[in-house]
Amino acid sequence: MTAKRQSPIKLKDILAESKKVDVMSTFLVDPETKKTVKYNEYFDRTQVEKLTLELFNDMQYAIEKEYSFFESDEQLIKYELLLIIKYFSHFKNEIGDTFEEKIMAMEALMKIGLFDLFFDEIFDQNQVGEVIERVNKVAEKAVLAQEAINETLETKGDFK
Repeated sequence: MTAKRQSPIKLKDILAESKKVDVMSTFLVDPETKKTVKYNEYFDRTQVEKLTLELFNDMQYAIEKEYSFFESDEQLIKYELLLIIKYFSHFKNEIGDTFEEKIMAMEALMKIGLFDLFFDEIFDQNQVGEVIERVNKVAEKAVLAQEAINETLETKGDFK
């Protein structure tokens, strides 16, 4: 049995593949009114990084303002999902930038059932899973880094 010949990936292949993440597809939400949602089938990793940063900034803001919003894992996951809607649909420019605006948008999307529709029918579950996994990895690294910093500070504090 002969081994399959290997070939290095070409930049033209990478460029062609990267164009897929910029394409928006259309989902018909209501055939009667012809209301649609534009969304990305493939999630751009640079947008995932921005989403992650926005999530952590909003969490910090909520802590500073003493909002109890992120006290449950369920709320954190819902907020993560809202940011997925924001970054990978046509709502990106409509969902506000402030924490309070994002909460209002999330509640409105949930009230009319569009929030669930995004995750039940519109978005690819593998793409959503990858975002959540990447966010979790960043969070784990942040916790480990903070623990290392705290340990270093405690150790140095012993020498004073």
